[in-house]
Amino acid sequence: MSKNLGATKDIKKPNVITLNDLRGKEIKRRVRPPFKEIRDSEEPFDKKASEFSYFKLCQIRDEKSVKSIRFDVSRYGNVKKIIKFKTPTTVSQAIVSAETYLSQKLTEKFYNQIQSDSFYKEYDWNEAKGLYGCRGGCLSDAMYLEGYHVDSDGMLTLQIGS
Repeated sequence: MSKNLGATKDIKKPNVITLNDLRGKEIKRRVRPPFKEIRDSEEPFDKKASEFSYFKLCQIRDEKSVKSIRFDVSRYGNVKKIIKFKTPTTVSQAIVSAETYLSQKLTEKFYNQIQSDSFYKEYDWNEAKGLYGCRGGCLSDAMYLEGYHVDSDGMLTLQIGS
């Protein structure tokens, strides 16, 4: 004989959506505001040892399908850089390319392009060059690689947090 310890009600399961539920339905994607892209092809791409490095908080799978990488070059992510590769590369190699770019010496031209989206936007060039050692320094604390995504075109987008 079982003892009833109280009223029995069906326990509601949390809302779970399966792939079968999504088939045939239009999925709305989150749209990010447009960003400004840094184009500085006239500057030589110096491949020195990195001074800037992301703190990697995610596991990196080294798939060799990356044709380009897009990453933030300003503190709040409104200014981005895209590097295109001649041949597909791995996720790790693409991230190193971004770190190498961000390790470049900070120039007045670069700072003027990202100044309005920086943490210390009131700093003029003379103050900024004393504060930041390299381009990546302008990111302040936005240097934590929390994730990434490789789209169907081979564009690797880094998800950076602070």
